[in-house]
Amino acid sequence: MRAWPGRKWVAGGLMILSGVAYAQEQDERPWEKFSIAVGGFVTESDTTIQVSSETLGVGAIVDLENALGVEQDFQTYRIDATYSFGETRRHEIELHYFDSKRSGDRVLEEDIQIGDQIFPKGTGVYTEFGLEFVNVDYVYNFLMDDRVRLGVSAGLHTTGINLKITETGGAKVEDDSFTAPLPMLGLRADVILTPRWRLKADLNLFYLEYDQFTGRLGDTYLGIEYLPWKNFGFGAGVNSINYKVEADGDSSISDLNGQFKFQLTGFLLYGRYFF
Repeated sequence: MRAWPGRKWVAGGLMILSGVAYAQEQDERPWEKFSIAVGGFVTESDTTIQVSSETLGVGAIVDLENALGVEQDFQTYRIDATYSFGETRRHEIELHYFDSKRSGDRVLEEDIQIGDQIFPKGTGVYTEFGLEFVNVDYVYNFLMDDRVRLGVSAGLHTTGINLKITETGGAKVEDDSFTAPLPMLGLRADVILTPRWRLKADLNLFYLEYDQFTGRLGDTYLGIEYLPWKNFGFGAGVNSINYKVEADGDSSISDLNGQFKFQLTGFLLYGRYFF
């Protein structure tokens, strides 16, 4: 299985954001210049995938959790970083990273074609599934005072998908990796309730149909933060993602030949450093 370079992008982005931010003079404005949050993500997901083949034709639409026994509930981590620039700090760059790896085994209840392999009914299979999100957004805060900040955003949501299915005994192996980018438009809202408590809400939506590629995305977040110290605090929230892409393998946007659908609802708990 090919490694997807999401971690390198995140590491490089965080170094740039933190380096630029530290070069700026710290002040006492209510909206910070730089922030990084690292947390744990407890989620429940529903995932289907179809991988077609040039030789065998259209592949089966497979429910990873029900048909292949991949874990439905799992824990992972998430990283979010922001950098505000300009004299008024109305402009922001956001970087978001999510990574998950799941697995499971199951005796198949029917024949399944995935890519170039057909796994017969009654076959035992072991499945490994990896999913990485790297989101980069530009935000313009059109309303900003000492208590409320409202903004609009535009960015790119890039998904890395890794799927490996191994027949018991290793006689058949299907190993696939895909990348699927999707642009996003969104809204941001932050409300300072007290000097120590904040509310946060994000909404991202988009639909794209171009060059044998169709994609749609809905990503919402609602949370609250407690900031007991000058440069550090905690947050908790609920994140819901609804994502689907379809492509024929010849698209200039994605190398996926088939479709991928992913629905996730999760609880996020994190620590945040800011200045």
